[in-house]
Amino acid sequence: MIEIIIKENLDQILKEIFEGMKITSEKDRTILTSNLENSCITDDILKKINDFNLTLISVNRYESTSQNKEEKTMKNFGLFLLIVIMTCSMVFGQPTQEEKQKDFKRHSIGSSLWMAYNFFEDPADYYILNYGYRLDKKNKVFVEAYTWKYPEPMGTYGDSDEEYPGEIRAFGIGVGYQRLLWKNLFFQVHVTPMLKQYNDEDGDKIQNGFLLYTQTGIGYKFEFFNDRWFLEPAWLLKYWPIDTNFPKSFEEVEDGAPKYIFEPALNFGFTF
Repeated sequence: MIEIIIKENLDQILKEIFEGMKITSEKDRTILTSNLENSCITDDILKKINDFNLTLISVNRYESTSQNKEEKTMKNFGLFLLIVIMTCSMVFGQPTQEEKQKDFKRHSIGSSLWMAYNFFEDPADYYILNYGYRLDKKNKVFVEAYTWKYPEPMGTYGDSDEEYPGEIRAFGIGVGYQRLLWKNLFFQVHVTPMLKQYNDEDGDKIQNGFLLYTQTGIGYKFEFFNDRWFLEPAWLLKYWPIDTNFPKSFEEVEDGAPKYIFEPALNFGFTF
């Protein structure tokens, strides 16, 4: 958040020059505020003040209180989910005597076949890598890191009426839990806190935001080559309860879009 204070009160013409900023008039001074923190934008505002011979009193930068609350909520939610996953692992993860006697591969490295779309026109730069640890035959915990970019709201991805005036790059590392229900049919849930970078149409950074990205769903695990390799098609509900700090131009496009979407997944990997 940036706050610029000038000495004079602005008339209607000068107010139009600072369009896009919140303008508050007080006695013998005017306060201009904006969520935009791009240094080029700030320099442009200061140049306008100088060009119109306005008297600059101060320039203040500070973090939004609402953003701090959202970040704190995100951290608390992530900690809560980690505790839930660890508890589930302790409750369901105790192996039976029969399982102890059987040999199975505990470690796995995997990714997504959807990364093949990176070779097509206008790729989403979608990359994912995960490491899994099998507690026993039915329970697995995993860590997953991934990144992608998108030019439209995620809730209407591929079917949006309007795109952003730029794009969003998101990247993060999350944790997850997978439980075999019947044979190789599984249920899984994972949560990823993500950093978002808002870029304009020229690819220049505007500002950052935060996203709490959750995924829940069911799938089936197919195993090949003596159970060394696997393929996991799944159907997931993706939901992001926290999504912060949109620039005004992006927020106008995002407004009204749902915060969830159902999508297929197609992960693969190998065990060792």
